[in-house]
Amino acid sequence: MTPSGVVTTLHTFVGGDDGAEPVAALLQASDGSFYGTTSKGGRFDRGTIFRMSLGGQVDILHQFTDSPDGAGPAAALIQAADGTFYGTTSGGGDTGNGTVFRMTADGTVTVVHSFAGSPADGAAPRTILQTPDGTFYGVTHLGGTGNCDGGPGACAWGTIFSMTADGVTTVLHSFVGSPTRDGSHPTSIILGRDGNFYGTTEYGGFNFIGGCPYCGYGTIFRMTPGGAVSTLHAFTDGDGSYPIGGLLQAQDGRLYGTTAGGGPNYDGVVFAVTLSGVLTVLHVLDFANGGNSHAALVQVPDGTVYGTTVGGGVGFGVAFRLDAGGTYSVVHTFLGSVEGANPVGPLVQASDGNLYGATSQGGAYNRGTIFRMTPAGVTTVAYTFAGGFDGGYPTGGLVQGRDGNLYGTTYRNGAYDAGTIFRLTLTGQLTTLHWFRVNEDGGWPLAGLVQARDGNF
Repeated sequence: MTPSGVVTTLHTFVGGDDGAEPVAALLQASDGSFYGTTSKGGRFDRGTIFRMSLGGQVDILHQFTDSPDGAGPAAALIQAADGTFYGTTSGGGDTGNGTVFRMTADGTVTVVHSFAGSPADGAAPRTILQTPDGTFYGVTHLGGTGNCDGGPGACAWGTIFSMTADGVTTVLHSFVGSPTRDGSHPTSIILGRDGNFYGTTEYGGFNFIGGCPYCGYGTIFRMTPGGAVSTLHAFTDGDGSYPIGGLLQAQDGRLYGTTAGGGPNYDGVVFAVTLSGVLTVLHVLDFANGGNSHAALVQVPDGTVYGTTVGGGVGFGVAFRLDAGGTYSVVHTFLGSVEGANPVGPLVQASDGNLYGATSQGGAYNRGTIFRMTPAGVTTVAYTFAGGFDGGYPTGGLVQGRDGNLYGTTYRNGAYDAGTIFRLTLTGQLTTLHWFRVNEDGGWPLAGLVQARDGNF
């Protein structure tokens, strides 16, 4: 997609080996290609990792097998400082609670940590990041020592963790729900320019419903480098609810994000919040112009902010733009056909100036697509997942590695139906780098990848 909203479909996922349902953002790696995941598809229907060129050539790099590599990747990959890629799977691994994995550019996948679940560890990991000192931080949607009538760990409302490059993991905070206002079920974390960490929880907060400690409308939290967590804002439903898409610290210093629900139309809102906790609703979603955003926002150098909604428009989601003054406009409406439907993960701006993303469904085989959109909104399909060895249902978004390629994961399909890791060149060539095997290396990765300083993902 161009900054003006011209969208081009680069690939249509066809299910089977190709992967299906890409729900996470793409990563443009240092090689110029895009990398991403499908949440389903691949040989084992556990998701895939793929690489796509700028021209839309897709290569399947990995097919998840459930064990030991995990299954169902649903968050974006990251590229570490050494050029390798890191990512998470929402399930699979040694105990079925998900994994953190590392992948080299040729698709070799190693499980760095297999989550054990409550009470000593988290479960169902989401996004991860690497700080300048080389340490990784992330959140798990479940697990931890959350306390309720069943005792410590019985409620398992999620954690914040740190991890060394060799997989030594420390739980920094266990969320305990609404009674203490810290929220429950965290979905994302970022490193702010002030050195603190910021993130969101899907539920909880002190505006909880009928005494239910995990049923609130969600929160925005801050964590100091020492691990002290405080609530920056608790949503009230009127100003939005369920902020599952994560945060963006924009050029003005504020944190921008979206909610999946709440607001006057119950279709969610686009918001900005200062680091002191003052929240402003920038736009109220109304379905006709997009509704129920599940993805983080991205800001391009000219200050424009872009995002997607999973619903609204004609029912298959939209891509939207916020100008520097906060004016909202739809730049592309997804039609649910060959170009894909229901984008869940965030967009990424690649080195060619275009925006790349994934649709979790739709395409020729209804297994999701990777699309390219010019700033003007002209959209083309870069790759269509087939749901076989290439994976399917990419949910975690893409990341561009230092090699210039895009890397990502698929939630399902692949050789073992546990998801895949893939590399995609900017010309659309996809290579499956890894198939997850659930009990061996995790499965069903919901998140994308991150590239660490050592070059691994």
